[in-house]
Amino acid sequence: MGGRRLGCIDTKMKITVNVHPNSKIAKIEKKEDDFVHVYVRSPAKEGMANKEAIEKLSEFYDLPKSSIKLINGEKSKKKVFEIEK
Repeated sequence: MGGRRLGCIDTKMKITVNVHPNSKIAKIEKKEDDFVHVYVRSPAKEGMANKEAIEKLSEFYDLPKSSIKLINGEKSKKKVFEIEK
């Protein structure tokens, strides 16, 4: 059966995130514009802010980092992440 346990359903969701690099405080906020805002301390250099954003989303959703993937917006403030639960 493909190695899946019975009753286990793969669920994926996509979220649009605005990442704010070089923030004084690392935090996550959901605002009225329907975006998740992730404030990270890392600079937007060499993927450091993206990596920290994945770490913060991982903590927020209580999931391993490996279940969160950046699928669009690698070099943009507006990004789309896919989260697999």
